Amino acid sequence: MINHQLQHKLQTRSINDAVQYEPLSAVVLSEGLKIAISVASAAYSFFQNTASNSTPPSSFLSHICNGHDSSAVPAFLYTLSATSQSLGAYNLDILPYLMLSQVKLILTPVFSRVLLKQTLQPQQWLCLVIMAIGMVLFQLGSAAHPSIGPRVDDAGKDMLFGIVAMVVAGLCSAFAGVYMEAVLKNSEHSFMVRNAQLAAYTCLCALGGLMWQSDLGLRGCFRGYTILVWALVLLQAMGGFLVSWAVRIASTIAKSYAQSLGFLAALTIPLVLSRHKLNTELYCGIALVLGGVFGSLWKNEASNVSAEQGRDGKPREESLV
Repeated sequence: MINHQLQHKLQTRSINDAVQYEPLSAVVLSEGLKIAISVASAAYSFFQNTASNSTPPSSFLSHICNGHDSSAVPAFLYTLSATSQSLGAYNLDILPYLMLSQVKLILTPVFSRVLLKQTLQPQQWLCLVIMAIGMVLFQLGSAAHPSIGPRVDDAGKDMLFGIVAMVVAGLCSAFAGVYMEAVLKNSEHSFMVRNAQLAAYTCLCALGGLMWQSDLGLRGCFRGYTILVWALVLLQAMGGFLVSWAVRIASTIAKSYAQSLGFLAALTIPLVLSRHKLNTELYCGIALVLGGVFGSLWKNEASNVSAEQGRDGKPREESLV
């Protein structure tokens, strides 16, 4: 969630109209860092194994490229999500931006049901509806609320466009997360190999988008770069590894609910620092969203429900991925 706050701060137009960085260039750098770390780790593991198995070292390239096409779809969606999030950060204030960044909490279980055939209990569906209502109430409350945060230039801001951009980002992030969960859990490759493949495709997608939309091409990649931007690059790289690991050992749903705890902490900061009186819609929206999250956590996770049904001898639906 620190990542979201930092991205919003960097994308918000300041009153001195300072030069802003290009979000896709940060994606390229963070994914490039992930590629370097993943390939180095995968190579170390591979050559350790080949020393005892007498496998020719020249097969490392085929080892790391095998099955790479399954990472293309989530990579494109992650790039589109990052672009949409930057547009949302530019057009929205901090509270609506943070709230709408949690749209994936609602969409992830839905995609898990459709793609992975996971079973959700009726109470979990009810919690999703409660979270959706909470987001709507929060948005209504924040629309009439004075801006919270540093003074910025509101010229060129389009709240409706920002909302749509964040919904698109949530759709892409949720779908890509569920898709990648299936790839990681069904893969014979190591964790680092899959990370390298995903990072490589994401880097290519971001590079293509950067060259297509930028008049300066690659020459203007580092315009507006500050210490905070480099910190964002490092956070995105580290966050990518942590999210992938959480998805591999648990599930996308569990990862999303864990992120909601960070959302609670991040949301508290601007509320405490604000000198404005908050209205009832804001409080109700926050309460409903958090109630929906913790209500879902109170019930058994969808994957555990599916596992219990499998032990009961009932046929389980196969994943579509």
